Amino acid sequence: MAHWVLAREAGGWAVRRAGDGGPPAYFTTDIPMDDQNAAFDWAGDVTPEVDRKRISYGAPSLA
Repeated sequence: MAHWVLAREAGGWAVRRAGDGGPPAYFTTDIPMDDQNAAFDWAGDVTPEVDRKRISYGAPSLA
């Protein structure tokens, strides 16, 4: 299963693979910070299609 983590970060939304502490794989400032549902939709669209995918919400990065 591909596991991705979505977080509010640096004034936008960041998505990275679970366990990856590096820079986000995907980032956008096009979605309002208070629209978590739209951010989840975006994360589902930008991450690769696989048989099993999970996207969870994580705490914002301190970086």
